[in-house]
Amino acid sequence: MPGVVGIIQARMGSTRLPGKTLAPILGRPLIEVLLERVRGSAAVEEWVVATSVDSRDDPLARAVERLGVRVSRGSEDDVLDRFYRAAEQLHPRIVLRLTGDNPLLDGAFVDMVARRFSEQPCDYAETTQSKTYPLGLSVEIMTFEALSQAWSEDSSLQGREHVTPFLYRNSQRFRVVHLTGQREYSPVRCTVDTPADLEFIRQLFSHFGRTTFSWQEAVEAARQHPEWSQINRHVEQRKVDS
Repeated sequence: MPGVVGIIQARMGSTRLPGKTLAPILGRPLIEVLLERVRGSAAVEEWVVATSVDSRDDPLARAVERLGVRVSRGSEDDVLDRFYRAAEQLHPRIVLRLTGDNPLLDGAFVDMVARRFSEQPCDYAETTQSKTYPLGLSVEIMTFEALSQAWSEDSSLQGREHVTPFLYRNSQRFRVVHLTGQREYSPVRCTVDTPADLEFIRQLFSHFGRTTFSWQEAVEAARQHPEWSQINRHVEQRKVDS
């Protein structure tokens, strides 16, 4: 039974950018680039990609399996069930949640989140709501016990789609921590949700000419080239009510 498992939620059926998880970045699929970057984590003992049973996700599953990474397939619409069952196979003590459209995540960032989670008694922690990290550096970490309770008790459509609202909305029941960065990074948009986002990310990776650079280096490069941010500045992020 592993202590920490990282689960990457990914599928091909995005409404704004279909097939984005296999979109090429420096000639390699986005999901491959993301996995290469986060597999440098020392804290995570095993990675799993949780995708759906829809046939559109067959190419994604094959691409991940070729990399030697475990694939778990479940409901396309009940994402909480899909995510929970991916974790249940290994029954870890701690579960990290990432999404497959955030290719700037890296092992060092994942390790920072895992370390800060372990340093304070909590059931759930995340990096997004403080709005201090760039959009696209989203990591959620929770105990498997807390995830199990959300899975068994949350019947809301929003909860089944977005996985974790049950945890952060019930802070009187779960110990919740919103992790903050040391400085303000939030204006930089580093997630891939639209064609403009993908163009911005490709610009960043082309600048370095490799996939092995830190997220801080990426943010600094974007700061030095403000014209890059114009590429996807108009994109509005879809919101999950907190």
